[in-house]
Amino acid sequence: MLKSCQQTLIAFIVPAILSLVAIYTHQAAAQDATDSKLSGTVLYTTDYLWHGYSKSDGNGAFQANLDYQHSSGVFGGLWVSTVDFGDDRFFNNASEVELIPYLGYSFSLSEDWGADIHWRRYIYNDDFFGAPGDYNEFTAAIAFRDLLVASIGVTDDGYDRGGVYGNYELIGRYPITDFVDFSTKVGYVQSREALNFDYLYWDAGVTLYYKFIGLDFRYFQSSRLNRKNERQEGFLEINPTFVFSVSLGF
Repeated sequence: MLKSCQQTLIAFIVPAILSLVAIYTHQAAAQDATDSKLSGTVLYTTDYLWHGYSKSDGNGAFQANLDYQHSSGVFGGLWVSTVDFGDDRFFNNASEVELIPYLGYSFSLSEDWGADIHWRRYIYNDDFFGAPGDYNEFTAAIAFRDLLVASIGVTDDGYDRGGVYGNYELIGRYPITDFVDFSTKVGYVQSREALNFDYLYWDAGVTLYYKFIGLDFRYFQSSRLNRKNERQEGFLEINPTFVFSVSLGF
């Protein structure tokens, strides 16, 4: 009963607070006369899919992001999401909130090409399968206009389970109209040291924009590869599934 009440509070109070932060962000950004930009987004998704597995146990999640981009290229912010790793079936102290502070630097390589490097810290309000799960990730990315992004990430001690492993991702985007984008992603994460499997994943979908509202319809699929041992550990593969998300941006 207590756990159910906590989940209800997280589901409604967290996004409400972050909505107020986003409104403040919008006001602050409107007053900023420089090229620097403060922005915010609040979002609901029917499944929080990440690197080939679900961070919400196949259920919906509330999310928000507060981001600051300085005119020098330095950027930073905070990502917040509700999570459910499915471990509450086996452990009492299961995380329900994910916090990701991040910091980075973006720069131009030419008229069409840009790049950035950034750091993220994944922080959870409780345990991950009975043990702490916080970890760091370092990523470098190169982008061609707003159409193609290739990135390489290094995870340090993923989910506090040991090892250093890589993540490789390619994202493509094509604007169909001024209000509709098509985008797709393919990635491979070497997470066998922490999660017992490597994951190959991809998605494709369309995003519709109207003023500050975004609607995203997306198809996801993944495969588990290179099992570390015979124990049934690691997240399940994502069944071929469609995910719907709605966001408000400021």
